[in-house]
Amino acid sequence: MNCHSYYIFWVTDMILYMLSASEVFVTETLKKCIEKELKKANLYSKKDVIEVECPDDWLCIEDESEFPSYGETRILDEDGNNVGKVCWKTRFFINEDATGKYIDAEPIITKLKYKGEVVVNK
Repeated sequence: MNCHSYYIFWVTDMILYMLSASEVFVTETLKKCIEKELKKANLYSKKDVIEVECPDDWLCIEDESEFPSYGETRILDEDGNNVGKVCWKTRFFINEDATGKYIDAEPIITKLKYKGEVVVNK
């Protein structure tokens, strides 16, 4: 695990939950990319709420350099209903900060379908 991993913690009924770096990548970083694409297509407003389901092969990975090279998952609405699908490639690159160089990753959306409309198809 490197110092560049991000975690989200929350407590429910006195149980502490923690998301791995890969789960944060999918549920937060990828979600922001999806929202950006949907806004460009005028299919998303501030009142819309989406969640991105983390695929099994993306669970519990702590190091960005070990992320899968691609992914595919469902997009859910606030009630948990399936409203779309997203496919992405993982772009790996070398980043550097005060602690040194490290491998970082970002999602590149290759396909995005939302509420029956094809938004991205590369």
